Amino acid sequence: MTQSYPDPPDTTVTLAERRDRWGLMYFILALALAIAAGVFLFLYLEDLRAQRVPMNRALVAVHDLEPGTQLDESAMRVVDVPPAACPACALTDSNEALGRVVDTYIPRGGFILPAFFESKDSDRLAGEIPEGCWAMVIPSSWLVGPLPAAVNGDRVDIAAYLPGEELEGAAIIAAGVRVLDVDDEQANHITLAVSLEQMEALLYSRSNGFALLIILRPSGG
Repeated sequence: MTQSYPDPPDTTVTLAERRDRWGLMYFILALALAIAAGVFLFLYLEDLRAQRVPMNRALVAVHDLEPGTQLDESAMRVVDVPPAACPACALTDSNEALGRVVDTYIPRGGFILPAFFESKDSDRLAGEIPEGCWAMVIPSSWLVGPLPAAVNGDRVDIAAYLPGEELEGAAIIAAGVRVLDVDDEQANHITLAVSLEQMEALLYSRSNGFALLIILRPSGG
């Protein structure tokens, strides 16, 4: 008696099924290529934008800064900012603000500007005035000659004479006066550290029509 076996399963792939499989593969490949093209296009446009739009560097706060906060590296970072949005006095390096204390509230992302720092003693004119002296500003209009090319720490003598009188009447009314500051841009005033007696002599001479002349002492003089 002959034994019968079941017919093997039909594994033949029809043309329609083959077309569907290839269609799915083409779709996935096209989708991947489209995504890759989009990414490359985005990077290319960003590179063009960075080349065409100049950017300024500026120091900003990483988080909100309360008054009295001492700045360290974790409190600030440098970012690129469009020139139109960047203050002219913006700091560009964290070393310029490291260790400084802010005296005003700065929000997260806000610019850290020199005006927001507490003044150091070395930044204040009062810290430069010797003991027993006061700062007095002498305008150039009080003088018969130009301001000398002096710098902070130089010493000057101030002479006074009455116009129309003999020059022998001229006298030094303030000697060895320390220079605190000179207006370098306009040259219209000089700030000196004077004693009360020197201040009185200068005011008396000015109010009585005396002409004043500031003489720069030589180094070590």
